[in-house]
Parts: sequence; C-alpha cells; structure tokens
Amino acid sequence: MKTKLFKFLTLSFLIMFQWTFAQMNVTGTVSDEDGVPIPGATVLVVGTTNGVTTDFDGNYAIMANEGDVLSVSYVGYTAVETTVGSASTINFTLSASTQLDEVVVSGVAGATSRKKLSVTVATLSSEDIEAVPASSASGALMGKVAGVSITNLGRPGSGSTIILRGAANFYGTQEPLIIMDGVFVEGGLDDINVDDIASFEIVKGAAASALYGSRAGNGVIVISTKRGKIGKTNVSFRSETGFNKITNYMTMNNSHGWTLASDWESAKGSYTKLAGITYPANFASVYAAGGPQATIGARSEDPDNFADNPYGVYNDFQDLFFVEGVVQTNYISVSSGTEKARSLFSFEDYRNEGVLSMIEGYKRQSYRVNLDYDLSDKLKFTTSNNFVVINNKPGLGGGIFRTSTRLSPDANVTFTNPDGSPYWYLPDPHESEISNPLYGLWNYNRAGSETKENRFLGSYKLQYVFDSSINAEVEYSFESYDYNSTSISPYDTYTTTGDTEGFGYSKGSMSKYNSDDLSQKLQATVNYADEFGKLDVKAKASYLIEDRSTSSFQASGNDFLYKGLPTLDNFDTSTISINSNTTTVRAQNYFAIVGFVWDDKYILDGLYRRDGSSLFGANEKWNDYYRGSAAYRITEDFSIPGVDELKLNVSVGTSGQRPGFSWQYQQVPLSGGTLSSNRIAGNPDLVPSLTTEKEVGLNAVFAGGKLTLEAAYSNQVTSDQFMLVSLFAPANAGKNRQWQNVGDLEANTIEASINLDVYNTDKFTWDLGVNYSSSEATINKLNAPKQQVGTDALFLLQEDTEWGSMWGRKFVRDLATMSKQLPAGGSIGDYSINADGLVVKTSDIGTADEKGIIEVDDSGTAVFKQIGNQTADFRVGINSNMSFGDFDLYMLFDWKQGGDIYNRNRQWNTISERSDLVDQAGKPDGLKKTRKYYGSLYDVNQNNDFWVEDGSFFKLREVALTWDFSDQVTSAIPGLSSAKLSLIGRNIFTLSDYTGWDPEVTNYSSGTQQYFSVDYGVYPTQSTYSLSLKLNF
Repeated sequence: MKTKLFKFLTLSFLIMFQWTFAQMNVTGTVSDEDGVPIPGATVLVVGTTNGVTTDFDGNYAIMANEGDVLSVSYVGYTAVETTVGSASTINFTLSASTQLDEVVVSGVAGATSRKKLSVTVATLSSEDIEAVPASSASGALMGKVAGVSITNLGRPGSGSTIILRGAANFYGTQEPLIIMDGVFVEGGLDDINVDDIASFEIVKGAAASALYGSRAGNGVIVISTKRGKIGKTNVSFRSETGFNKITNYMTMNNSHGWTLASDWESAKGSYTKLAGITYPANFASVYAAGGPQATIGARSEDPDNFADNPYGVYNDFQDLFFVEGVVQTNYISVSSGTEKARSLFSFEDYRNEGVLSMIEGYKRQSYRVNLDYDLSDKLKFTTSNNFVVINNKPGLGGGIFRTSTRLSPDANVTFTNPDGSPYWYLPDPHESEISNPLYGLWNYNRAGSETKENRFLGSYKLQYVFDSSINAEVEYSFESYDYNSTSISPYDTYTTTGDTEGFGYSKGSMSKYNSDDLSQKLQATVNYADEFGKLDVKAKASYLIEDRSTSSFQASGNDFLYKGLPTLDNFDTSTISINSNTTTVRAQNYFAIVGFVWDDKYILDGLYRRDGSSLFGANEKWNDYYRGSAAYRITEDFSIPGVDELKLNVSVGTSGQRPGFSWQYQQVPLSGGTLSSNRIAGNPDLVPSLTTEKEVGLNAVFAGGKLTLEAAYSNQVTSDQFMLVSLFAPANAGKNRQWQNVGDLEANTIEASINLDVYNTDKFTWDLGVNYSSSEATINKLNAPKQQVGTDALFLLQEDTEWGSMWGRKFVRDLATMSKQLPAGGSIGDYSINADGLVVKTSDIGTADEKGIIEVDDSGTAVFKQIGNQTADFRVGINSNMSFGDFDLYMLFDWKQGGDIYNRNRQWNTISERSDLVDQAGKPDGLKKTRKYYGSLYDVNQNNDFWVEDGSFFKLREVALTWDFSDQVTSAIPGLSSAKLSLIGRNIFTLSDYTGWDPEVTNYSSGTQQYFSVDYGVYPTQSTYSLSLKLNF
C-alpha cells in the first residue's frame, strides 16, 4: 500500500513539476494607438477563467503556457488575440472599435458584438454627442440615428418628442420606453444631463424590443451613464455660456384699410390719425373706454376696401416680446478606481432663460454618484444614483404668442397703466379684446409663480459569478418624482371690466398643485454563456416585478379678499376648489432568451416573454410575446473583393403597449359632490395593443473599415388599437363611452446609415456620416365609427386612411371641380382662377365681392377631404467631422422633406388683418385683394386646406469649431492633461418655405396624449450661440 502511494505521489509531483516548468510569467503593457496606457483592460487566456486586468500604467502579468492564446479587450476598442511563444514579454496595441466591433447589451441574450446581432439596434457613444452637448438627453439623438424622429419642443426644459420608426398608436403616447442604468424612466429625458451619458442603445422595432414586452411597442432606448475606471483620479470640467435668439421673425401686415385723416401726418411718430375720430391731447396710441386716453367717434373703412394705408407709428412687437436669453452650463466630474472599487461623482448646473422677455426660465442642478465594488472574486455590487433639482418659471401659456403678432403696429405696449404699473393693459388703439403680452409677462414675473421638481433615479445591483459560464443578478431600481407648482395672479392684476378705462383689478387668483410619483422595479436574472467547439451559446432568464404609485392634490381660489396676501386662506371658501387623485399600477413578467452562434457565422436567437399587469382587463391579465431572429455572415463563407464584412439578418417578433390607468374601469366623474352624467363603461376584456414586426437588415464593411453600411426594412402591424368609442347611453345603463380594442395600424419603414472615412492623414482627417429614414402608416382596420382626433380635431381615424392625415374643407382650385357645383343659371365661363390659385367669379376679382368658394357635394354640403399629412416623406441626417492640426470642425445637418403643418396662427392673423397676406401696399392696383376677400379665406375657423403649408426644412442643426490647446498649457498647469475651447452653434440656419417662426412645430393633444403638426401657442425653436471650455486633469 505504501509503495503504491509513493508511486502515485511521485507521478503527481512529476506531472506538477512539468506543468509548472512549462508555464511562464508573461508580462507587458496595453496601450492605444497613440501609445497612451490603458488601465483596466482585460487580459485573458482563451478557453480558461485565468485572467487579469492592467494596472494604472497599463501593465499586466499573467501565467500562461507556450501555445496559449491571450485575448486583450477594453470597452470601445477592438479585442486583440495573440499566441504565446517563447518570449515572456508581449505588448498589445488596441485600436478604437469600428461600428461593427461595438458590443450591444440591449434586447439580446448577452453582450453581443454588432457583427453577430440578428436584430437592429443602433448605438451612440459619448464621443458622438460631446462635440455639441445637447441641453438634455432627449435632444442628443436629434439627426444622428436613422429611424429616430425627434422634434424640439422649444420651451426651455421641455425637451423633445421622440418617435422610433413612425407612429404605432391611435391613442396613447408614441414615445419609446426609456431605461437608464436599469431604471424605467417615467419622467422623461428632458431633465437628464447629457454630460453623464456614456452610450445610447436604440432598440427600434417590435422584434428587437420584444424582450421588454408590453411596454415596448414604441421601441426602447437604453442609456448607460459614465462610470469610474481603474487608474488615476480624473477630473473633467466643462463650462459653456451663450445666448438664445429667435431664428426667424414672422412677416406681418404693415398696412391698414381705414380712412386716414386729411392731416394724419401731423400725428406721425405718435399715433395713426384716422378720419372720424377726435383724439385727446397727448394721445398715447392705446385703447381706453374712458378717461384721459379715450377717443371720441369711430373709424371708417376706405371705400376700396384695400389694406394699403400707412400707419403713423411702426413697431415690431416681436423685438420687444422676444429677447436674447442667457444659457449656461457648468459641469464637473471626478472619476477614480482601483481593482476593487471604482467611483464617479458629477455635478451639473444648467440655466436657460429662453427667449421670452422678463422670464427667468429653466434652472437645473444634477448630482450623480456611480459606484462599483468587487466585494470578492465572485460577488460584485453596482449602483447608480442621480438626483435632479429643477426650478422652472416657464412663462405664460401658448395664447401669448399669438397675441404678440395680433397687435397693430401702432399699439403702445410700453405706456404706463393708471395705477403706475408698466405696460398699458389694452395697448391696441382700436381693440378692446387684445391684452398686452408684455403686461402678462411682467405680471407673471412679479407674482412668484413657479414650478419646482425633485427627481431621484437609483439602481442597485448585486452580481454573483458561479463560474465562467453562469452568473446571477438581482437589481432594485426606482424613480421618485416630486412636482410642485404655484400659479398666482395678484389682487391688482388687470382684466377687462366696466371700469373707466375699460379694465380694472381682477382681485386675482391662486392655484397650487402637487404630485408624487414613485416607480419601482425588482428584477432577478440568471445569465449563461459558454462555448462548445464551434457553437457559442448565450442565454438569459429573468423575473421582474413593477410597482408604480402616484398621488396628486390641487387647490385653487378666485378673488383674493385682501391685497398682498398670496395664500389660499385669503379667499372666500365658496370660491375654493379642491381635488385629489391616487393611482397604483402593478405588473410582473418573466422571460427567457437564448442565442446561438455556429462557426462565427450562423446566428439564431429566440425569446419568450409573459406579462401580467393591473392595467389589463380583468379577463385578460396575462399576455405573451415572442421573437425569432437569424443572421448569416456571408463573408465568412465567401470572399468578396473590397468587402470586409457582409451580414444579412431577419427577424419577427411582438411587443405591446399597455392601456391607460383607468381605461378598463367604469368611470363616473365626481365634481363638487355631484356625479356627472358623462360616464364611461368598464371593459374587462381590454388587452394591450400588440405590435408584430417583420424586419430584414443588412450590415456591411468595405475597404478595411473606411466605409460602413447599415440598412433595414421593417413592416409592423399594431393590432388591438385603443379607442374611446361612443355608446348609446340608454342601452348601456347610462354609459355613453367605452375604451375598446378596435383596429390595426400598419407601418412600413426603410432606414439606412452610411459612415465614410473620407480622408485620413497625419495632418487632416474627415469622417462623414449620412442616415436616411422613411416611414408611412395606414389604418388597415377599424371596428368602430370613424373619429376626428388630435389638435382641433384635424386628424382622422378611419379605415384605409393614412395615419397623420389632415382632414377638412377645401376651396375650389380648378374649373373642372367648379363645373360640378355651378349655381342655378351659372356658366363655367363666369369663373377663373385668381392669383392665389382659387376659383372665383371673374367679375369679382379685385372687388369686395371676391371670395373663395368652398367645394361641396351634390347635396350642397361642404366636402370633407384629406387636406394634408403631417408625416414626412423622408428624413436625412448628415454629420461631418474634420480635424486639422489642433482644430476640429463638426457639423450636423438635418433635412426633413415633406410633412405638412396646419398654420392656425396665420389663419387667425388673417381674420385679424395682421397676416402679411392682407398687406396690399406697393402692389399694382390690378393685383390688389380686398380685406373682405381675405376674411372669406378665414372660413370661420374651419379646418381648411388653404392654411396647410409644407413643413420641409434643411437645418444646420449643430456646428462646433474646437481648438485643442493642450500643448500650450499642460506644461504650465500641474495636473492638466487636456484643454479644449469650442465655438458652438445650435439651429443657426434654416432653409424652409414655411411662414411661421420655425417649421419644427408640434402641438400636444391631451385627448390622445400625442403631438401633432398644428402651429399655434407653440414656443418657437430658437438658435443658440455659445463658447465652451473643457478641461481634464
């Protein structure tokens, strides 16, 4: 027995001695293409769990055998492999990743190289957005990603709308699910600091987003924020200061049609002196029903009815109403880390005054703490924390924008009120309905109205590594959102009254609103990855619980009892209104996904997900989702000259959108203790809408990576669309409406992205990127009566109708149509087409009888027709990066072709005779049109095709000229590693035929919870010019 044991121990010793002798200590450094060491890079012996990370100076040491393969990788760089030979020193140089070398983690079974994706996921890194940092995360994607349509909302702090691959819903938001560091972002991206963002992953289609189930019908955007890195402490500082201004003023009417006094020029420079009116001494060109500024008499129209007479005073109120507001950002981050712990701390202070006179605008302070701990070789803890404090004084509602263009040029908006306050309340000499917009802004500013918001987004994740193949994660995340708004109209706020001047104190009002929103999720996930010869397998299984609770409270009162006491106690109780609301939403779901890669070229993915939610009808509490996708890397089998990579992928999958909170329930509104008769029936069979997508994609790399191409075609059908359908109340126990699943919306999207390395030398480089997208949607099925929805009920839900189409009345524009609706005894020879393209009676042209003729049917009823479509024909983004020596020039162009806008502003300004259309001064007599003619075009506020305009535009969206002066200052300032100075412009140039302030227009409809291209009450998009300094230590 001893002999056998001795032989075994001897043999084991010899084997161990031979293995130890064969191993060697391999050392070296890992650096980038510029020779800069990369700390934290992973060096791994392929096929084993033997791995190390590089230290602060990029050095590593690892035990390996001759013939072993070492793999070196680091985020943002292409992994490198080499075989260990007899040399014990091996140095590695990593190159920045090309687009297809990037790793994607969203919507897939595990971290996956873009080369091996079987679905379309777009990515954007911090480098792609840092040249011109957006004011918020929502605007950072604008013009940079194919298939992503973004519209700037103009008002500071309001961010942008985001739509991925076109419209998907009749009712409910079109915006994607947002996930940031594992947090479901319910409060939107408008307040998220873009300097903290490391990357975006845009999961555009239902197939790719199937992993996220009933919340992902509109796609998903996954954001990862910056984290601490192994290495020396790094401090990054950015300070940007600039100003906003309106890019384009609207052209207004500078003439009128009232009879001038014979001595009108005697008052020139003070007011417009009209015949028939007696003016008081020192008339200030304002309106007053009585008192020192009141006029006596009435003005009269010129007999020719043309608006071609001059004013005695000319003011452009857009110059007074809009100002150049200051915008400022100060940002600092501190990043550090060891092999066991890494941290990033950041702070941002952002201020944007906007462009409204006397308004403080939007202020935001953002605090971030991101921590990573390796508690042991197997246990890791990660946390992300973002606290945002907002103080917002946005100004008055949208009506004030129209008022600023409705005033006559001779109105005196700066005259002092009877009580000594500035900005005379009724400044237009002949209009008692138009209040002074500057008075409204001044009153808002002094009253103390404001909005305060606090947001906290936190995520906390534990990961345990069982072995090289299996790990498990548990993550808790939440968003807490506290919103407080105070709106005050002081006691001595003017309003139209029977007082002497026609206006007096309103006695004021006050409203306070508070809401709290807490969204939480808890998720447990098991991840698996392994290799079996030529087969790579990745899989993931997860269980997720969601809980969201909201509460709100509002109280308001009218007519303060005492002046100067802005409190709700200062009202008669009979004028006070109070209401409150609470909601709770819970959901749970589980999913499993598996991905296979055979021989590095055949790729297959499949997933199944099951969702349950309290938002689903009582009879439909669970719903299923799936995806199947495949890809083939053609160039792994076929050598194609000039083509380095060619991949084809196909997928089919489903995702959905959940109903609104109350949609499944019977609803009986309660107000002031009284039940409303306008009641909604419950629907226990209400299910989430279901989007089924089929996608084909192509990825290619040419000429050694100098040219990359990504293209995709998507067909998606969203069935079980939501609609609030009318019911016959007597047959439904008094309920007159019900939320139902009613129809299908089919969308087809084509998108492509091309990136080209145009020129690359030591002295000059030029990279060019172009992205294209086109999407259209059609209502294929509607199991309910048609509906007019959206802003001003301008948009139609009807079977076989384009989504986004505008419907209304039309003027007759051709003689063939006119011949079908001639009046009795009329002849087509009596009609002709005028200079505006409208059919009119030839004998009426140029007279007060000339008017547009509404198209009617055989019964004489106005025809209801499609008059436009807000959907763009296509969108193109072009980004250019040039580097020459120490200078970089970055430009982003944004081209939108097609997409109509309903210009309600111009329609209203025409009836008010303030539109430039009405101005006839300088026109030959034979071409002039009367004021009554233009009044006929107003069409009594009907939706009419005359006011639909082409919303096409070509914008220089972003431009930055950056000087890297690091060489000049780093030696003089201890610790400074880089310094850059940038001149930045945003929205500085727009080509468009649109007659409004800016063609980037969108108007929110609370009924559908969506945005539509209707222009009135919209805060104009502005240009920004700034200077930015960025330092790294």
